[in-house]
Amino acid sequence: MTVRLQHPMDICIIPQQQTALVLDTFNHKLKHLDLTSKTITTLCGGTTEANEDVDTREKEAEAKPQQRFNAPEGVACQVIYTRCDGDSCFELAEPITRVFVADTGNSVIKVVDTIRNEVSSVRPLELDWEC
Repeated sequence: MTVRLQHPMDICIIPQQQTALVLDTFNHKLKHLDLTSKTITTLCGGTTEANEDVDTREKEAEAKPQQRFNAPEGVACQVIYTRCDGDSCFELAEPITRVFVADTGNSVIKVVDTIRNEVSSVRPLELDWEC
């Protein structure tokens, strides 16, 4: 299957994992590019339209409303190698990658859990801007 990008707006490269994440803005998706095999798949996102030409992971993403994006415009990645509990820290067996997506059309920032394939929204706190 040929992967089509429509207005890729941003990219996040994770060199340790030989991976790039591409924000496909007009397709409303976050795509995973394997830099070794040069394959690209949908990590999450999509629209509400039914489409028979999509893979299983993409269909699962489209079935979950919280995983849909609306014209996302920015992506940032954070790779976590250690975890601390109280006074002790330990190295993780497998690094955790957090992906932050500026879901512009929905006016939220979404956090993608790449291990569980889950997406959650982060809403800014209401701040008192009086000086």
